[in-house]
Amino acid sequence: MHRPLSILLLVLAASTHARPLAEGDANYLAAEARAKRHSHCSPNERVIFNCGIGSNVVSVCGALNGPEEKYSIQYRFGRLGEIELSVPSNLRKSASVVAMKRADGASSYAVYLRFQASSYAYYVYEASARGPNEPTTGASTRVEPMGVVIERRGQPIRRLSCKNDEGFSYLSVSDLAASIAATQLPEAEGADPGEIAFPREP
Repeated sequence: MHRPLSILLLVLAASTHARPLAEGDANYLAAEARAKRHSHCSPNERVIFNCGIGSNVVSVCGALNGPEEKYSIQYRFGRLGEIELSVPSNLRKSASVVAMKRADGASSYAVYLRFQASSYAYYVYEASARGPNEPTTGASTRVEPMGVVIERRGQPIRRLSCKNDEGFSYLSVSDLAASIAATQLPEAEGADPGEIAFPREP
């Protein structure tokens, strides 16, 4: 039985991840510099997304490209110093294979970058929603998952969750959304970001 997404957002267990910061402030720049040391991004690239998954690292790296000064981005996966997969294979061609979609609620949001590679799609997502109140103090909590969902021919085959490590994970998809060279998917197209970040129970 499927539950409404609004209910699912309230009953999921709370977790804590780094939240997007205001681009340009000292904390933002320090967080990006810290993440870059643990990423697949080169010194002259922006860290759009970075997190540890087991012994591997998922990075989305960006480089300014073209007269519009949009960030061409690339999905990279593997151990540090040993990239196993890059999508697209050519960073400069990202606009043709990368799509972005965001959904907002009253106190929540979910956003993903979708990297298409033949019959496979790699969804790099981040989200934030109100969680259950803390049982002893009654304080409100947030559910803030981030990770990767891999699809083959439109069917999910693997879900990878990021480590909960403030010094390692870094999110700036929302901060840099307007500057990323990607197709902006309308509401009626593509997977629902909320269902990518908060999968429904079977």
